[in-house]
Amino acid sequence: NIATAAFLSLLLLLSIFGSGCSDEFKNRKALEKMLGQEIRFPDSLKIINRDQVEDSSLLSLDNKIKLVFYISPDECSTCRISSIYTVDTLFKIIPPTMFVPVVIVSPDEETRDETIKKLYDGWFDFPIYDDILSEFTDINKFIPKSSSFHAFLLDRNDRIALVGDPTRNRQI
Repeated sequence: NIATAAFLSLLLLLSIFGSGCSDEFKNRKALEKMLGQEIRFPDSLKIINRDQVEDSSLLSLDNKIKLVFYISPDECSTCRISSIYTVDTLFKIIPPTMFVPVVIVSPDEETRDETIKKLYDGWFDFPIYDDILSEFTDINKFIPKSSSFHAFLLDRNDRIALVGDPTRNRQI
């Protein structure tokens, strides 16, 4: 009957819009929790492309603004790396004495060799780090699992100033 169909349609719409609001609320809360937090880098990070980074001062991350890209084991590492090639353009615009992109990968065991090879062959001019022990999110527990929160700008004190991926969102 029409009344039942209308009622079910109304329930469906409420569940769709209700979950959207809920997701937006969760995202806003996660973002608020991240902003201002200090990022700690694990001691176990291994630089994949040390011999390819021409400016050795880039290997020191002290007192620089950093654009961090974290690629978790849950993401397609090789797919995500392709988007990071666009960071190279940004890197050439801003002086490396003030700014450095930091790419941290933590590929799963099945794709580790392929990912490391692709990164090494990429000839990036900025450091690429392998989180061999997957410690990055363990010591920075406030970072959500969602990859939409895995790119952020750090101030000179390694505190998160902005969350978002400029390779995925032109507004950022």
